[in-house]
Amino acid sequence: MTEVLIQQATPNYDVPNLLEPAGKEEKFLALVSQTKLASTEAWGLLVTLIMQDAPFLIFRIIVVYHFGLVSNSILYFIGKNSLLVVLELYRSIIILGSKDQDLTPSVSSENCNEELET
Repeated sequence: MTEVLIQQATPNYDVPNLLEPAGKEEKFLALVSQTKLASTEAWGLLVTLIMQDAPFLIFRIIVVYHFGLVSNSILYFIGKNSLLVVLELYRSIIILGSKDQDLTPSVSSENCNEELET
């Protein structure tokens, strides 16, 4: 029995490269996805700062200065909110200013195998 192999020519389609951004918006999104702004930790800090800590701090400062309401609890919460804002800003500067190295320690399969063998 004779086997006949037939080679079919594959059609030469002009397939666009999906990895290269086409327009301005795609270039911007590609640039953002390559930076630290794409990390979930940076967005989480930003959302927490904008939606929780900064508005409460601003509101409490307005209450103290505009209405003259000064009590121990308001002063405590102003101090707490200002400390949280400073710490979140510090953490976001650390995240956005870090090099390309990951901030969390990663474990490779080679390291796991070496540790298991010893």
